[in-house]
Amino acid sequence: MIAVWMTTVALACTTFTVVQQSQRESALSWPRVRQTPSALISISQPSVDDFTSTSVRGKMAIEVSSLRGVPDFRGTANFTGDAVLDRAERTVRIGPITVPALRVETAPEHADAATSALTSALAGVTLTVAFDDLIAVMRTASFPDPHPLPDCSGTRSVVMLQVNDPLPPEGTIPVRWLGTPAFESVLEGRLEGAVNCSSTLLREPNGRHLLLHAGRWLEARSLTAPQWTWITSDALPAVLLDISETSRFGSALSAVPGTLHSRIAELARYMASPVPAPGDPSCNGNDWWWNPWSLRWVAACTAPTPTLPADLPVDHKIEPRTPADSDAFQPDPVRDNLLVGLDGRVYRRRGESLDQSTPTGGWRPFTTERSVLRILRAESNARDAAQAVRRTWKNWCMHDAEMKPATRCDSTASLGSRPLRTNQFLAMAAPPVRGGEDEIVDDGNPPTDSEALPRSPADSPSPPKP
Repeated sequence: MIAVWMTTVALACTTFTVVQQSQRESALSWPRVRQTPSALISISQPSVDDFTSTSVRGKMAIEVSSLRGVPDFRGTANFTGDAVLDRAERTVRIGPITVPALRVETAPEHADAATSALTSALAGVTLTVAFDDLIAVMRTASFPDPHPLPDCSGTRSVVMLQVNDPLPPEGTIPVRWLGTPAFESVLEGRLEGAVNCSSTLLREPNGRHLLLHAGRWLEARSLTAPQWTWITSDALPAVLLDISETSRFGSALSAVPGTLHSRIAELARYMASPVPAPGDPSCNGNDWWWNPWSLRWVAACTAPTPTLPADLPVDHKIEPRTPADSDAFQPDPVRDNLLVGLDGRVYRRRGESLDQSTPTGGWRPFTTERSVLRILRAESNARDAAQAVRRTWKNWCMHDAEMKPATRCDSTASLGSRPLRTNQFLAMAAPPVRGGEDEIVDDGNPPTDSEALPRSPADSPSPPKP
């Protein structure tokens, strides 16, 4: 049922038809090939060694065939290229590509010819890569140095209001409730979260309340305290690290330094983009929340009767874009999407098994070095997880387009029921606490498409009535 529905509904991220969107997604798959006058060049999905706000450096497996006078060969190419983030399409354009080093796996005596053929095929090429395909295979060290939001200091006035109460004085943070404040368990015995509140508000068993505002945290010992104190990023309670990304409060992880969600947010905030995202929210401005689907800050609505100002820079106003003509490599569904090991060797996946490239150009089962096997399987799982995130992002696009302006004031409703699932990415955050409502799906049984669908506000459970 879900599969039929997804193929018959045009995606709201663009104004393309279903056929055009299908072509676009196919254009992002791996491996990709290019026919040059002298050879057929195949490149597999890259692994990233270093990703900054302006460039990407990594490795990718390559295969070259039909090179005149030279046997077919495969190997590992190091590459670099400038990086530009297209938030509307959730893609990164890398280029122009340069190849500073090439390791020829087979026929090493023809390394010069291989280098020449590959360099010629990649000259001036820019690759369009799904953002999730890159970050899913990145290790923690591959991300740029942490660059969190500047800390706030001092205190802020916070006032608790019902939905239709008038606005408080300027400079005061309004927290709106639908009825009597109600909390549910986030981490059993360790953390609760407000379920009928306009803001992300958490509570520890000792009575400490934690309020997320404009990407930073405030604390108070009482829900009705008139003054709340800003918490510096190095003083946040450790319990926040254990929030499950599948929890309705999982979006808070983008504001918890050290989590994978925060590293992704920090990277996306500063990447070059054709349409720059709004600047970082200030300590004393209106509330803004980080939308992990659109990779940008979104201003929250503060009107008593929630409406969306026409001039508000919201994420659903997305212009259609097409891949640039410089994408000279085209997907080839027949070839294998090869892997590069930490040893620089080339591998291929066969179900649950792995084969290693041989010097003669063939393949042999690889079962010896367990550490290499473990890493290669982890990268294979990360690649699959990136595709799952991409599918869920498309579901969110449809969910976002269907939302009414009033519900955009609620970050939880705007995000759907779940943020990104990154528990299979290589640089995954600290493993969440098991048990209770927030238990993550077992790694061996990833969610189905229907499970990954963000719920509409109508599907979300109603808050308790006062």
